Amino acid sequence: MSADVVSYIVMSEVIAMRFSLRMFMGLIRTVVLSAIVAAVVLVIMFKGHMGLWGNEETAQADHLVQNGINYSLEDNKLFRNIPLTQVKNIFNFMDKQEFMAVSGLSRIGYNDDYLIAERGSDYLLYRFGDKNITLFQSEQDLQNQLKALGQQISLQEKSAYQ
Repeated sequence: MSADVVSYIVMSEVIAMRFSLRMFMGLIRTVVLSAIVAAVVLVIMFKGHMGLWGNEETAQADHLVQNGINYSLEDNKLFRNIPLTQVKNIFNFMDKQEFMAVSGLSRIGYNDDYLIAERGSDYLLYRFGDKNITLFQSEQDLQNQLKALGQQISLQEKSAYQ
């Protein structure tokens, strides 16, 4: 083999390794950014700057809330830059076990319209696309609100989302 052929083979392998490394780092970056976004969203939700999207049904539902506290996200700088209509899409894309781990949730449940969660002694009710999130002190209060909204969602452990 000539030196040119050996040099060409070595360069081809180096280029292939660099490409593989770039692809791997891109994947890692995507996973880390997804986890960070999920954590920031949940921290903001639970710290009192809640409420994500808005519609007339939510305004009507606000009057029906019993034993819950509504929080609005309208004044949150982070959510001014996120299209509120995309939250459901982002949530559907996320790994649910990772989402729960990053946000400190012990159980979650969701359907096409609502997300419910348990974090410590608080229970969260969020309607995708809404600008409000409601916190309840008991699971029974949360379930009563879901019943009033005509929804049936059960809270599931992390293991249910494999």
